[in-house]
Amino acid sequence: MEDINEEKLKTSMFFVEATSCEQQYLWAENHEKLEWVQDNMGFWQIVGYINKDNDMPVCVSFSFVTILGKRICFYDVTSRFSDSKMVENFIEKNYNVKWDSGRRLAMTDAANFHLAIDAVKNN
Repeated sequence: MEDINEEKLKTSMFFVEATSCEQQYLWAENHEKLEWVQDNMGFWQIVGYINKDNDMPVCVSFSFVTILGKRICFYDVTSRFSDSKMVENFIEKNYNVKWDSGRRLAMTDAANFHLAIDAVKNN
């Protein structure tokens, strides 16, 4: 049986890098305009290590919402050690989600959340 967390990642249509505060702002701005359903069961995962001794983990928090029936994954590095490119590579390698007729990677940051909304509306 497949892990529910893995299933949520695999079925996410778009990945948005956003802190919990940014997620709150996005919800406040959009929840009355869109069909926004919060999934209260997020999780965190180690996506790699900064060094070869494996004592500097990069931990990412994943949370989910459903907008207009499509799952969106919010992610945020929550560990002491951070490597944005490592996180992007992890998502791209394992959940190679594309949008815009397969021309663009379905990843953005909170400032460009409108891209995720466009993808949801046009899918």
